[in-house]
Amino acid sequence: MTETIWHQQTIDSYLQALGEANTDPAGGAQAALLGAQACAMASMVVRFTLSNKKYTPLHERARVWLDGLAASQKTLLNLMQEDVRALNAMSHTWSIPKDDPTRSAKIQEALIRGAEVPRQMAEAIITVIPIFEELMQSGNQNLLSDSMMAADMAASSASCALYNIKINSKYMKNEQMKKAFNSLAGDWMKQVDSLRHFIAHIVRERLE
Repeated sequence: MTETIWHQQTIDSYLQALGEANTDPAGGAQAALLGAQACAMASMVVRFTLSNKKYTPLHERARVWLDGLAASQKTLLNLMQEDVRALNAMSHTWSIPKDDPTRSAKIQEALIRGAEVPRQMAEAIITVIPIFEELMQSGNQNLLSDSMMAADMAASSASCALYNIKINSKYMKNEQMKKAFNSLAGDWMKQVDSLRHFIAHIVRERLE
């Protein structure tokens, strides 16, 4: 069976598939796509910052932002597919007969993979949170609302990925593994909350 590479499809075909009663694609892929879109929108603002002489003192730093955003965007697009594969593997393990002695171990393996993929998604966003914040604070202010929108999308993407870490770790029998995933998710959610608070601060400071 030919695998559909979702980030290479049209918007219409992707949304049609997302709305169907199947898991190819599903929430994890959507979280990754949202993060990639956030990076792309932020990159647009960075390029408008680079093209404006008013922001010349910021240009060297802005080029670094562009590289970071591009790297995360590429990672997130690839993770759309990895999430589909992980979810399909999970569905397969649940269909294994209950009297199969390998069933429990295979389910646990699938749960770990199911948490690892969104962990990578969240990491790709967490890594560039400082860029979203600096862009709102110092980037081209003619595109402030775009910077804020990108940051809000990034926060939502990371939150959704963290939800998927939690739902998979909930059923892990390895308590050490479960604790590690939950601890990381908790720490990263604090960073996401901090980004949301920063967005609210920018609203109060610049838009009211």
